[in-house]
Amino acid sequence: MSKLGFKLTLQTRFVIFVSMTFILIISAISYYYIVTEIQHYKEVYHDKGIILARTLAANSEYGVLILNRDILLSLVQNTIKEKDVVYAILENADGKVLSSAGMSGNIPLPASYAEKRPISQSKDPEPAISSRDLGGKIGLVYDIAFPIITNVAGSGIAEEEMLGLMGGKGTAAKATLKTIGMARIGISLIGMNAAITAAMRATLLISFASIIVGIFFSLLLFSMISGPLNYLLEGTNKLASGDLAYRVKYTRDDEIGALARSFNDMAKKLFDARKEITEYSTDLEKKVEQRARELQESETRFSSVLDQATETIIVHDSDGRIIEANQEAFRELGYTMDELLKLSIADIDPEAITSGKGELWGKVLSGERFTFESRHKRKDGTFYPVEISLGRIVLGNKTQVIAMVRDITDRKKSEEETRKHLEETKKLYEDLKSIDKMKTEFLSVISHELRTPLTPIIGYITMFISETFGHLDPKYIQKAEIIKKESEHLHGLIESLLDVSRLERGVPMQPNKEPLSILTLLEELKEVMKPQFDSRKMTLEIKLQDGFPAIMADVNKIRRLITNLLGNALKYVPAGGGIIIKGTYDETKVRIEMIDNGIGIENANLKKIFDKFFQVDGTYTRAAGGVGLGLAIAREIVTSHGGKIWAESDGLGAGSRFIFTLPIA
Repeated sequence: MSKLGFKLTLQTRFVIFVSMTFILIISAISYYYIVTEIQHYKEVYHDKGIILARTLAANSEYGVLILNRDILLSLVQNTIKEKDVVYAILENADGKVLSSAGMSGNIPLPASYAEKRPISQSKDPEPAISSRDLGGKIGLVYDIAFPIITNVAGSGIAEEEMLGLMGGKGTAAKATLKTIGMARIGISLIGMNAAITAAMRATLLISFASIIVGIFFSLLLFSMISGPLNYLLEGTNKLASGDLAYRVKYTRDDEIGALARSFNDMAKKLFDARKEITEYSTDLEKKVEQRARELQESETRFSSVLDQATETIIVHDSDGRIIEANQEAFRELGYTMDELLKLSIADIDPEAITSGKGELWGKVLSGERFTFESRHKRKDGTFYPVEISLGRIVLGNKTQVIAMVRDITDRKKSEEETRKHLEETKKLYEDLKSIDKMKTEFLSVISHELRTPLTPIIGYITMFISETFGHLDPKYIQKAEIIKKESEHLHGLIESLLDVSRLERGVPMQPNKEPLSILTLLEELKEVMKPQFDSRKMTLEIKLQDGFPAIMADVNKIRRLITNLLGNALKYVPAGGGIIIKGTYDETKVRIEMIDNGIGIENANLKKIFDKFFQVDGTYTRAAGGVGLGLAIAREIVTSHGGKIWAESDGLGAGSRFIFTLPIA
């Protein structure tokens, strides 16, 4: 037996050594496997998130540049279709959310992004981890951000440039890039945690099975090794029950002792790991609480803004139920807060419902804005006109409609008064037209009546002056010449009135065209008007281009045109001044320019001076006399011949230039 016992002891030691070695190897492999699997899944989810974020950033560049929300919404919706993606957010460079999509439609920024920080252009952005409600289950989420980059020239980023940004060998180093926004996605870690948990469970099961096998062999191979294995078994049970602080109390310096120490080391690492996880979880809970407080403060600030607004603000859902309102709304409508929050939009704006404007709410929830007029009903049943601006607002996890309501009672009263004034003005205008018609008819009649006796008067006065009826005393001839001059002036005024009357009746001036030499006519008028120029010590100089052609025109009307222009110059050019008449021509028309060094014309009056009865204000112009018809008739004469007439001046005191063109044929 002793011999047998001696052999059995050696065998037992060998078995113990082999069993413990096996258990140690399995434990080490398990530990390595768990660590490797954890690292593997982290890299897989990390790389997946980075690729998705980079892809979303690259694809959304064009949509961000043109601010096309339909494109951006399509991109984020396609992104969240990827497995484990719980949300996708696109922001501009200022951090404003341009488009977002997620599992429940409520996509608040993760806690790690609560701090305002500049957009990173890191080629390998580090993800943050946040706790999030994932379909009724709280789980960890990788929050990954990647910058949306474009060429400064606005032409987009070439594929090679994006590869360069991702660490490839493209041409990004040569490109001048600009960050225009940020693409953010969230990757759920539920799948990773489940896989890691399954791996750990399988590993623990394998380790546990290995220990059981060791125990089984120790039981079979004598109780020599049962004691040490019981220590390990107890440690395993403690570990499995969650007591990571337990250590195997086996101090022998043998294989089992080494295994016990390894087991204790593993338990210590698990204990430390659990401690780190607990601390991280506590920190995460604090951040969530901080975020909740910030949201509460934001809602408080929003309520404060509502109450301080001077216009009525009402917030309601897509069904029209009133959710929030400010103090101005309570005051304007006459309801208390409790009363108003029990009502719907149909109660205070029944006309908007019956007119179909309620359909706008659905469009507003999709991002559109509308402004329209309606009537609100107060608590006492009275109505008042309002202008309503509808927009979208996100409160908590709900998208709702905000209505900015402005009382436009005063504006409506003003519009009604304006309408009445317009009607009165229109009636007054019609009365003035009737009076103007009567005036035109009167001028026509009186002009004809005056011209009939004036013609023989001028004729007889001319005969008296020429002494046809015998010799007259010079003093009587002088008086007769004054009578003739004033009669001819009166005759000219009557002719002007007749022309104006004819034009106001819509009867166009009909020129009787015949060959006319402008040079001959100018020389004739210079001789006729010489006494007037001499009496004022003024000069008249004629400068026509060589070979100046004859034109087809009404001789009398062109004579009257030039006479009116010269007469106008005589009135407004001071004594001692001068007038120069220049003439040029081309293949189709002649151009006559009368230049004086008179009082000049203000720029604002250059077009008005051709209007009927217009006279420039001023002491000098009033002293010059006239009724303001000469230039108006001159314009009609030129227009009837198919020409143009206008005036130029550099301002008061700088003289004037009257220019007209006439066709040659």
